[in-house]
Amino acid sequence: MNQSLRIATSQPNTLTDFDHLLQAPDQQVLQAHFSRLSQSTHMVNLCKWLLANGDALASVASRSYPHVLGFDKIVLSDGENSAQLRVHVWWPDRTPTREDVHNHRAAFWSHVLTGRLACTLYEEIDSASDPGTDTEVIGMAKFRECGRVGDQEWDFEHLGPASLRPTVRLLLAPGTSYELPAETLHRIEVPVESLVVTVVLQRGQKRQWSTVYAEPTRGPTLMRQRRFTAVDLRERLAALQAVL
Repeated sequence: MNQSLRIATSQPNTLTDFDHLLQAPDQQVLQAHFSRLSQSTHMVNLCKWLLANGDALASVASRSYPHVLGFDKIVLSDGENSAQLRVHVWWPDRTPTREDVHNHRAAFWSHVLTGRLACTLYEEIDSASDPGTDTEVIGMAKFRECGRVGDQEWDFEHLGPASLRPTVRLLLAPGTSYELPAETLHRIEVPVESLVVTVVLQRGQKRQWSTVYAEPTRGPTLMRQRRFTAVDLRERLAALQAVL
């Protein structure tokens, strides 16, 4: 059992093996436990528990890292086929970044714990059949992204030019929960100097790759993964506990 998740439940008699639940076919049961975790009081208790348990802290740190898209990716629980329970934290003092438009290998649920973020959904259009009169259509360079096996870097295959059109713009406030299918193209924007925390439940991996659309003049954003040390994670959890 993933001990780092025991403290996240409010009733000791109903402690749940979240590693096992990540494989559960009953999505209603899984979503109910995810909803329980997506509360500030449970996150604060989880932070306190990890800070008091060095082995669990080191285990979580070993699979967590600063993400290229500007947030800290804290992986609380790993399941089979890349299923994960995570916390994403955008700190106010982060370096401003602009996300590439992208989709994912797997579907996920997300809950905004604190802060606000904007989410724009896109569709790829056939520029050859579209007359190009839509002023919102943007020209991008299309890539297929695959993590290199046994490596911490990313591998991008350039697929050529592409045209994207925004379809939906959403403002996600604290308390908002949403589900995003793996294929959905999107871009998240977080205000600079704003703290944003989301809880993410990723289901099993649907495919071995994702698609990234970047500005043609610069290509995809790149950054080598650097796993957190236990000291790194301790500092972050203490700061997170203080603001939740």
